[in-house]
Amino acid sequence: MQHYRHWLLHRIPSLRFLDFQKVRSAERSQAASLFGTAAEPTELASKIMGVKSRTFDVSAAAANGPQGGKVQRTKLTEKERRRVEEMIRNARSLGEISRLEKELSEGRVPGGVVGGGDEMEE
Repeated sequence: MQHYRHWLLHRIPSLRFLDFQKVRSAERSQAASLFGTAAEPTELASKIMGVKSRTFDVSAAAANGPQGGKVQRTKLTEKERRRVEEMIRNARSLGEISRLEKELSEGRVPGGVVGGGDEMEE
């Protein structure tokens, strides 16, 4: 993205270091001239904020999480359920079990479950 450093400075005013480089006041001034303020964004800032992203929206996920009230359930197939149970039995640490539990509670199928079996399907 063009001007990504300035965009981040515009969106996160408290940022002091970015990409292992100290943020200079000249960069902050340039970011303000490119993107304006939060109250009065420039046309470029409005254009960027209007672009819909195809990436995962963290704020929407947080609203649907345990604190947001809506819990999203994922229905596992019998094969996936057996694979998850096997992964829990073979877990070597509490951290692995916690990771599996977290992924399931978030409505995601844990990594290694899909296509993780040894048998081949036809």
